[in-house]
Amino acid sequence: MVGGLSAGGVALAMSSLLVAVHALLLPGGHWMADEFLVAETDARNGWRSVLGRFWFWSPRPAAELLGTPYLLLAHALQRPLAAPFLCALWVGTAAGVAWAARLAGERHPWRLSVLLFALLLCLSRPDQMFFWPLATVAYLPCWAGLAVAAMLLRSDREFPRLLPAALLLAAFSAEVGAATVLLGIALMMLPGMAGRTGFRSAIREERWMMLAAAGALGICVLVATARVSTMSEIFDRGSGLGGSWPRSLLASVPAFAAALPAVPGMPWWAGAAAKTALLFGLPAPDAEPRRRRRLFAWGLALLGGAWLSVLLALHQFGALCCSRHASLRQGMILLALLCFAALLPRKGRPVGSPRGREARLWLVPLVLAVLLCGRLPVVAGDLHRLPAFLRAREAEWRSGRSAGDAMMLRVGPGGRLFGGPDWKPGSLVRANGGEPGFGLDGIAAFFNKRRIEARPVP
Repeated sequence: MVGGLSAGGVALAMSSLLVAVHALLLPGGHWMADEFLVAETDARNGWRSVLGRFWFWSPRPAAELLGTPYLLLAHALQRPLAAPFLCALWVGTAAGVAWAARLAGERHPWRLSVLLFALLLCLSRPDQMFFWPLATVAYLPCWAGLAVAAMLLRSDREFPRLLPAALLLAAFSAEVGAATVLLGIALMMLPGMAGRTGFRSAIREERWMMLAAAGALGICVLVATARVSTMSEIFDRGSGLGGSWPRSLLASVPAFAAALPAVPGMPWWAGAAAKTALLFGLPAPDAEPRRRRRLFAWGLALLGGAWLSVLLALHQFGALCCSRHASLRQGMILLALLCFAALLPRKGRPVGSPRGREARLWLVPLVLAVLLCGRLPVVAGDLHRLPAFLRAREAEWRSGRSAGDAMMLRVGPGGRLFGGPDWKPGSLVRANGGEPGFGLDGIAAFFNKRRIEARPVP
């Protein structure tokens, strides 16, 4: 304690402020072309549309369970409802992580949850993972599942059903979550199973973990046989990486090495110093984790999953895409640091002087202070842009709901943090009665218009 202030209290104040100023930007949550297309096809075709996406494109049952009712409601009301939906996902994620931390015996579960959420917002550009509903509904629950698993593994208690449930949430929310879960279960369980007398008895003892592994494996197989096999998403064909596993594998090593110390607005050495400070400063559990091997294995799996996200992006897109992937990647690196922090020497052990132990408690507030100084001016700039952004969006939806067969989209700059729609200037005339396509065609179909034009904001 310094001057009557505790490090934990200062960290809570700073992390709460970081979350609060980002929450001011929630009205800037916005639809991209995907929401219009998915909402329209779901409204037309019902569960056939959902099952089609699941089997042939993106198997994300948890994301579909949350996102489909939201899009159908927005379609029925002809309102985006982005801000309340995003707010519910933010609050649900923080509450879920805090609940898991409480079950795991953390002394300050909400403090730790808010701290992790604030760091997740600041370790990359948050526009897609936090302000784009169809990305948020997949990537934020995926991170929440991974975070809950990390919390439970930091405890000295056993959670034979809750831990597999958290892993299934991650696996059923996003594909990289499924790959991480599969890798994590393998690293956590295979060494222990090798020393047991009967393989079948080991399976029976860990049947819930085997269920989570089966679910994650199923997602991975569906993705590999459908979306990955088509190779229809190569954005940068000139790189020579798209569709080439050997080249993507070689390129992924330096790309992931660059991602490890990355922090927006910092040179690599400052980012490395900040993350090292987090490693030594993040709160450690009071009790010694009895499953140290599993906790270490889960930390390795999180890093392995973050690397896989780089490899798969290079193979699938030919380049590192997109900011939502970068946000989840940084969130996984953060959770790996949380796991490893619990394995470091703590108070109660004769390591270091009391003054040195007290100094380590202030490492996290120091990192938060640096992040706060860098992020507040950007938030202020986005708050200045937000009113014009909201007026343009309201004009778009008013045009879409108006009588007649034509509508106008406004193409204008979004925010540096909350992003913006990806409309391009242009026009389109729809064929009557056809199935909606991506882009302007899907937007016109959503509003039942034949003609649509996108113009720059003057």
